[in-house]
Formats: sequence, structure tokens, C-alpha cells
Amino acid sequence: MRDCAFVATQNSATAFDGYILGKPAVLFAQVDFHHIALNVADLGAEEALARAPRHDPHFAAYLDWFLRQGSLNMMAPDADDRLLAAMRNGGWPV
Repeated sequence: MRDCAFVATQNSATAFDGYILGKPAVLFAQVDFHHIALNVADLGAEEALARAPRHDPHFAAYLDWFLRQGSLNMMAPDADDRLLAAMRNGGWPV
């Protein structure tokens, strides 16, 4: 994957691996890491693949948003409190 121009996949984990390496993704399915990808469902396969070599989203900002802002750091001192708060916000009766 290191030497490819972009990633074309149905698998969200593969797209995410590509983002870590700074590779744009063309997605052929509805997946978790769609936010900065070129989506075949929206653009069609031909258009998505044509745009891919020049597609240059801000990978670092996306990864920061997804991993730090959209996830819980379970090593943080307040992890237990934040986990309970997230569960309550999601409607869990805890």
C-alpha cells in the first residue's frame, strides 16, 4: 500500500490504513470511514476513480478528529467518567 496512488476498496479498515499513509480512498460500499473518501455511490465508479489521483483531503485533521475527538482515550485519568457520560448521552441506563 505504501507505493500506491490511492486505495479502492469496500473495506473501511483498508481505507483507514490508507489514510494513515496519506492515500486517498475510493469506496465501493457504505463504510465507517467515508467522510474524506470519494464515494462511488455519490459519484459513480468512473468519476470517483478519475478524481482519486488528485484527491488530497487533510488526512491528519481527519485522523485527529476520528481518533481523538470522536473516541475515548481509555488511558486518560478521567476515562471512566467520560465513558459513563458517553453511555448516558447515548441513552444507556447506567
